[in-house]
Amino acid sequence: MDEKWVVAKFLYKRALTGKRVFREMTPEIRVIIFPKFSAKEFAKKRIHKVKEGKETVITALQNPYRNYKEYLRENYKKGGWFVKDEKEIKIAGLPAVRKIIEVSRKMAGETKASDYLYAWEIHYPDATYVIQFEIIANYVKKFRAPIKGAARSFKPIPRTEDLKTPTATGATIRIKKIDPNSKGTEASTSPEGRRRIRKAKLAKIITKAKKSLPPGWAFYQKKPFVYLYNQKVGIRFVKRVAKQSNMLWKWLHQNLDFIGQDYAVGGVIRICNSAAEANAYIDTSGKNAYSARTREVVIYKDRDWGFDDISWYLNAGITQRFLADKNERLWYSLPPWLDDGFTYYIKNFKPKNG
Repeated sequence: MDEKWVVAKFLYKRALTGKRVFREMTPEIRVIIFPKFSAKEFAKKRIHKVKEGKETVITALQNPYRNYKEYLRENYKKGGWFVKDEKEIKIAGLPAVRKIIEVSRKMAGETKASDYLYAWEIHYPDATYVIQFEIIANYVKKFRAPIKGAARSFKPIPRTEDLKTPTATGATIRIKKIDPNSKGTEASTSPEGRRRIRKAKLAKIITKAKKSLPPGWAFYQKKPFVYLYNQKVGIRFVKRVAKQSNMLWKWLHQNLDFIGQDYAVGGVIRICNSAAEANAYIDTSGKNAYSARTREVVIYKDRDWGFDDISWYLNAGITQRFLADKNERLWYSLPPWLDDGFTYYIKNFKPKNG
């Protein structure tokens, strides 16, 4: 996954339903890392400019969360949370703090619903690791013993490489101020040149995505898209998604090709087995259902409402990819009323006999 502070996620095999209120939630274990750093040192190095020929490279260090408390504040602010119990312990000989946290769902309209977080903050010399288990309140007793056992199984392993950076909990952003007149840049090439550059970038993205597929996942290719899918959804469903995607791509070219001289080159469509799996992939990744940087559209197999409901997100993501390639400036300059109306129109696209 792309985020550097969430290093692992594990989902329970199925969603659980609340007893006092109808609400479904899939229990999740998350491992989060917070490298220790000096705030003064971070402030000095956060923005760094270097001249590389005619280009100015600006390096900006990301620092999404300084500690677990800040992580909780940002990720659970919609409903509110409070620490019910806190205790200092040791895990594998390392100092740790065990916390039991209640997360309210009142702000989401679920007045009687709440979740529980069981968290263990384990302190390394250069970083704090947090094992966080989130579950709907009604099932705390059933899972309490297994999750405590999982936390106790944590073992320190000697690090063979340094952390990403001593002053940041995230990756480094490189922003290039490009001279439009310099040769070899995407900004200075012809539409055909930009197409070649985009295709080369997409090829790298696809190669990396295929290599990092988790167990139980596979890929299916039908140009201009590559479909990465959880095999539980079935190849028949994948081919249905591919049919819809290609029909829409063809329609976009036939009806909107006039908006720009550039070429749209396709992308990656990731098909998850459930909403919980899709949300776990998207959540805290700096992603949403569509990611321009990875050229990904993320959907899932909706077994409750069927294909029609999830095809909305598929259509919207593909259209955004097409328009961003064809005329990025026009796409991002659309007024909200036109953007919303056009998106709604596209979301309802359905192929004949589909």
